[in-house]
Amino acid sequence: MKNWIRWTLLVQLLFFLGWAGYQESQKHTGPVVFLETLPVDPRDLWSGQYLLLRYQIGQIDDLPGFPIGQSTPQTQLFIFLKPDQPVTVANKTYTLWKAVKCQLAMPDNLFPSEGVWVIGNRISSNHTLFGIERYFFNQKDQSEIANIRSGKIYVEAEVGKSGKLILKNLVY
Repeated sequence: MKNWIRWTLLVQLLFFLGWAGYQESQKHTGPVVFLETLPVDPRDLWSGQYLLLRYQIGQIDDLPGFPIGQSTPQTQLFIFLKPDQPVTVANKTYTLWKAVKCQLAMPDNLFPSEGVWVIGNRISSNHTLFGIERYFFNQKDQSEIANIRSGKIYVEAEVGKSGKLILKNLVY
């Protein structure tokens, strides 16, 4: 009777270790990009303590290469980001990244020397999701959420192996 409990626990442990290993393997291959957010309703009081984020790089309808007539809601697109201009936040200077073109087909090289390709899902006109639209606050930092309600918010995100963005830090 005790053996099946041990095997069940071992299988669960191996599953979660494998999942964590896969998630870690997807990280730390591309550069860290600094992104500008757009104003949105910052909190959903019913769903917990997090900020809802929307990104300037998600406004792609006017970019060169935008597939007019070929993209529908939930279309996966590849968006090329380049370093643009310096911005100073909290007495520290960062390089802001800007979307310069997009395409439907996966590029041959996600990490060319002049920039980086990231994956986004276009859900409506000038609104693209990158999988980093929610920033959760831990219990210790919940007092800070009131100070972030308005003003400029920036995000540091890392580009994974497949071009997926991974949220690292909120800068305000």
